[in-house]
Amino acid sequence: MSKKQQSIPVEAKVEELGPCHQKVSVKVPAARVAQEFEHAISAAGRGVKVPGFRTGKVPLEMLRSMLGKGIEDDARQHLFEHILPETIAQLKLEMLRLIDFDPNNFEVVEGQDLEFEYELETPPVIELPD
Repeated sequence: MSKKQQSIPVEAKVEELGPCHQKVSVKVPAARVAQEFEHAISAAGRGVKVPGFRTGKVPLEMLRSMLGKGIEDDARQHLFEHILPETIAQLKLEMLRLIDFDPNNFEVVEGQDLEFEYELETPPVIELPD
């Protein structure tokens, strides 16, 4: 994703499961999933040298075929690395830790919406008397 290109926003809702325990529901539009895939593929291909192309200028489709299935795993990891902090900031939450979150448990398909949930632990809200 270039600095000129804006990332497509995601939808996030929070549900309180208990004190200091939140569940976040996220909906990522298909266009954002595709955007994150392209960014991950571009990043992986920056150092790839292909005859006839300058370094870092290899077309995305050619990189996909060269890098194979492994690029999908990288793209999935890249997507979650960007989406989780974005949703936490969007909801104005302060995270202490994620609870049992594994991005490999979610099927991410380029060109399709992605919906998932995760739980996190937050610090307690302490209100002091005047």
